Amino acid sequence: WIDPSISLSLGEDTSQAVRDEALAAAVQQNPLTLWVIAFPDEIASAVDHLQLLDPLSNPFTLSEGSVEEALYFHCVDGPLWKDTEGAVQWVRKFIKQRHLTVPVVSVEDDAVGMSVANTETRRIAGSVEDMSAEEMHKMFVGMFTTAMEMIADLPNDEEDGDDEE
Repeated sequence: WIDPSISLSLGEDTSQAVRDEALAAAVQQNPLTLWVIAFPDEIASAVDHLQLLDPLSNPFTLSEGSVEEALYFHCVDGPLWKDTEGAVQWVRKFIKQRHLTVPVVSVEDDAVGMSVANTETRRIAGSVEDMSAEEMHKMFVGMFTTAMEMIADLPNDEEDGDDEE
């Protein structure tokens, strides 16, 4: 993903089209992350147990393009995006200009976002109720879906970022 402070600080030296092109390329890696950047408060309101995504404390790797990867991005890089003046508004404008709709993710469509040696027998120690990777995946997809429903229900001016700071 591109660093928002770099792309936005270039300002006059970089056209909007160049910045949008860089964002579009980054979105190809995980389109769900676009929504995590654009609506950090809704994600934070709907999603719990994000500490379980920390690969330093759990024996799994995040699958590219998964809900878990997008949520991990929210934990790690989300604050930078939110604190970078104009970044959230830029991403919301990007979404609006491309007429993108809120993604619908189901457990069946989204690859299990974490992989461990054997999800049948290997449990992630110290996690919520000692959940398997598949159980955690279902939990995160459900919470992400709730966040997307909250975003879909936002009035258009909030969705567009017109009420942002």
